[in-house]
Amino acid sequence: MSTQTFKPPRLPGGGGGLRLEPAFRDSRSAGARQSPDAADGTLEEKFSLRYTVTSSNGGIFRRLLCAREVMINTLHGQGLCRAVEPVVIDGYAHGGTAGATFIRDAPSFTLSAQSHPEWNATNDPVSRPLFPAFGDAVRARAEERRVTPMLRSA
Repeated sequence: MSTQTFKPPRLPGGGGGLRLEPAFRDSRSAGARQSPDAADGTLEEKFSLRYTVTSSNGGIFRRLLCAREVMINTLHGQGLCRAVEPVVIDGYAHGGTAGATFIRDAPSFTLSAQSHPEWNATNDPVSRPLFPAFGDAVRARAEERRVTPMLRSA
């Protein structure tokens, strides 16, 4: 599907939903996520991998990461708990919070994670495949935009 013809569908009533995760704000909880206001310590401690995301069978994230479960960092105290088409939850974390999402039938890269993949990206097992995939999508889109005007003028 080309980007010129893609039209995001209208979202039906009801919408998606966010869930506040008070237990994740408590940095003393075992395996807890930390929000910026609750996180004490060094940057390495704040951004440590402490949050397991289980990806969907056959999903985009499982194919990209070559793993069923991955550990991620996060400083978020809330998360998506219910999605509305075209948003697809492709991986879940503790308590059913979305850990990985994408937009169904989007013409380009729409993968997202409930984490900070930019932190320690060269050493993080999730970031290493995620950023090159994003870079490939950006280059493909730039090439498409470069070629399309040439085809129109020919």
